[in-house]
Amino acid sequence: KEKLVGDHERVGELEKALEDYKEQVAELQAELEQYGDIYGDLDQTVEKMQTKIVDLEDELEKSKSMNEGLQKLILANEEMEESHVEMENDLQEEIREKESAIRELERELKEYARREKDYTKTILQFRQRSAELQE
Repeated sequence: KEKLVGDHERVGELEKALEDYKEQVAELQAELEQYGDIYGDLDQTVEKMQTKIVDLEDELEKSKSMNEGLQKLILANEEMEESHVEMENDLQEEIREKESAIRELERELKEYARREKDYTKTILQFRQRSAELQE
């Protein structure tokens, strides 16, 4: 009988332990659900962040591509400016040469005009003397 009472007490203890374990399991399940909600949100957040990272990487590649294009344009612009300066210098030199040629032609024209005046004067004098001699 003592053994039966001892077994009965032991069964009671085991039932009590079982109830405690059931409560602990219920608590752990509740915690697990909370963590599940949290981790579910985290999964969504991680997924959103991964999408954002991919988008940002795409945007970075586009920016790099645009930057390369702009660098090429800058180089082309610098080359055009160098060419423009060179062409401007060449044109300035050509203008100086043409102006020098114009001044030389103007000097020659003045010299021809002076000679024409002298020839005209000489011819007039010749005509006057011829006329005087014929009279």
